[in-house]
Amino acid sequence: MRTALDAAGYDDIPKNGLYVIGGLAREIGAHPLSQLIEELQLSKQAAGQLVDILVIRGYLNREVDSEDRRRLTIGLTERGRAAATYSQLRVSRWTTS
Repeated sequence: MRTALDAAGYDDIPKNGLYVIGGLAREIGAHPLSQLIEELQLSKQAAGQLVDILVIRGYLNREVDSEDRRRLTIGLTERGRAAATYSQLRVSRWTTS
């Protein structure tokens, strides 16, 4: 999978980044950062660093929640959705062949 993503131009996704991108692809709308931390079982610091990298590389956007300004939400950018779609297609080809 990693080789196929690299060849498709998604070679800058960090180790756990695909879990984040794939998880967000299944959700509709923004996702609370606190929920991501819980689901990945990462420390706040590690999750924050991972999100920072994915934001800088153009896979995620991060915004302050409109209802609770103390809460951050994350969502996929166009590039993030494209990477998730490509990954899902590769997995489905792999499991059906």
